[in-house]
Amino acid sequence: MVTCWNLLFHNDAEADFMKFGSFNTGVLWHTVWVYDPLDPGGLYSHITKQHCNQGFVWRPGCVGFFVETEEPDLSVEIWMDEAVQLASDVVRAIQLPFKVGQEGIVICGGDGGKGTPVVIPVGSYALTFENGYLIDPKSVDPIDVDMLPMWCRLWFNRQDHVEPKILVQDAELSPTYPLCMQAEIIR
Repeated sequence: MVTCWNLLFHNDAEADFMKFGSFNTGVLWHTVWVYDPLDPGGLYSHITKQHCNQGFVWRPGCVGFFVETEEPDLSVEIWMDEAVQLASDVVRAIQLPFKVGQEGIVICGGDGGKGTPVVIPVGSYALTFENGYLIDPKSVDPIDVDMLPMWCRLWFNRQDHVEPKILVQDAELSPTYPLCMQAEIIR
């Protein structure tokens, strides 16, 4: 069953900022997608080595963030119009421009586009992706790290001009600058 999150803010008892919603999504090919459901290409973007090295593939209306896990569940939180407060255990964080259209967005882990629709107000945003492990990777055999469950936070802050940047870089990333802000749709 697909859940649609509407714009209903609530206080999180453990934080001083506002959480929009949370849910779990699948992860396939190490990717979490955020896209406009009316985008003709949906989540299908041609991914290059440069995209992999920088941790994301971006084109207007669609962004795929790469995660280190192959675990089938990813815990996702969405935060709206709050100052980004990166967690102390964040592994990777990336900030990108993103425009939300009339139909909101869909967030999914590469499961054929059957993700979670999220109703977010139309506008231009700084979208910050933050990612970390639910279990300390140092506590398991290194061969099992890519199967550890992970979390991600997606911060949407209204902003017209957003500089794409890597905020926290893990050992898997080796970006070149300027960051690649284009991708071809796979047809």
